[in-house]
Amino acid sequence: MRAPRDEDEELAAFQDPEHSLPLEIEETEAGPQGRAIRRELATGLVEQIFDWDLGGASRLVAIELDTSDSSHTVYSIVEGDPLSAAVHFRAISGMGRGDWSMRSQVTSSMTSDRESFHVETRLEVHEGDERVFSREWKFAIPRDHV
Repeated sequence: MRAPRDEDEELAAFQDPEHSLPLEIEETEAGPQGRAIRRELATGLVEQIFDWDLGGASRLVAIELDTSDSSHTVYSIVEGDPLSAAVHFRAISGMGRGDWSMRSQVTSSMTSDRESFHVETRLEVHEGDERVFSREWKFAIPRDHV
């Protein structure tokens, strides 16, 4: 940030910002949404499930582009076993027009043991039915008294 100057008083004030009109969007399918808790009484497993509403499926009318987004996350733990805590995440995004379509899917999980947190993530991208890109990441983060 620069220091103020005497000539700053002569500068013209900013005009109101300009922007285009919003695109017409047609909702074609509502996105998943909700929260749930599931308990397995026999094992002590407790899961908290989140389905995030990321917009569902819609069409950008002027450019005839169909889009979709969804996200699903599950947090779990077995009562009395803190090392069983885990989170599993999946997000899917897609778009298409006419005969062309693509979708990307990310899945990720984090678990732990006494020494480390373990993270695994996978990204896949498809054009139509063909997978055009895939990558996996796996790493451990030392717990360092956590």
